Amino acid sequence: MSKTALLAGTAMFALTTGCALAGPLPVFAAKAATSRPPQAGGNILYSQNNNYGYSIISQNFTSGSMAAYNAVAADDFVVPRGKTWKVTGVDAAGEYFFGTGPASSEIITFYKNADSHPGTVVGRPQTVNCTDTAGSFACTINRVKLTGGRKGTRYWLSVVANCNYSTCGEWGWVHAHASQSWPMGKPGRWIRHDLQQLEQYVHLLDAIRRHGRLCFRPEGQERLIR
Repeated sequence: MSKTALLAGTAMFALTTGCALAGPLPVFAAKAATSRPPQAGGNILYSQNNNYGYSIISQNFTSGSMAAYNAVAADDFVVPRGKTWKVTGVDAAGEYFFGTGPASSEIITFYKNADSHPGTVVGRPQTVNCTDTAGSFACTINRVKLTGGRKGTRYWLSVVANCNYSTCGEWGWVHAHASQSWPMGKPGRWIRHDLQQLEQYVHLLDAIRRHGRLCFRPEGQERLIR
């Protein structure tokens, strides 16, 4: 969407044109798959599932020392003024790399906006088992109510794969852009890594913060506020 925040910690963020570089540590970007996620079954409320670019890790590694590389990505969207959304599904375009999956489960979280960052959780995080098509998820969730109010209201969506590095590999949420070159498109993404050193890839992450958006679509019902 139109806002971006990026918090990061460390590691190997190795990227070349069209591919990620293998190394002794997890890699945080890869070339995107071309498949589209199946639809979770609800009415599409909003969609950013287009113009697939690279995938950015958003994963709980769930295994030993690799947990230090856990990462959370989120993107913002706006519920229009005068509307209420009852979200019952989320689709997210993604892919596996350095492994073929599948993730053991996925965590779907909605946040209120707080100074262009994810703020208070709406409801609670939901751990679900999504339909997994080569890393693209169609997720059915318990209903989450989001209200646009009088001016429209910004929220954030996070999708995280629970994926053991040794048996599942890595999961990346696909980044969308207009020209399939890195990085382009509209800003609107937040990423947090649990590690602490930033200098190795701060310039690349800054470019992601300024120009990235993630591929997803919430589904459910839309109603007019009366």
